[in-house]
Amino acid sequence: MRPRPRVVVISTGSELVQPGEPLGPGQIHDSNSFALAAAARDAGALAYRVGPSPTTRSRCAPPSRTSSSGRT
Repeated sequence: MRPRPRVVVISTGSELVQPGEPLGPGQIHDSNSFALAAAARDAGALAYRVGPSPTTRSRCAPPSRTSSSGRT
């Protein structure tokens, strides 16, 4: 038996606003992260949603390529 995959959905972009919040000029609602997390859950994963997080060079790091078993 294998453990359920864990998925973290991170939405980035200073233009993103939570659904239901009023939009300002140049802003959009963050709907994709909710849809992606729901799709991962439907596929059997433990899904977590993080964000939105502003896009800045210092906050963006390459994703980890190491699996939970420690292998890449």
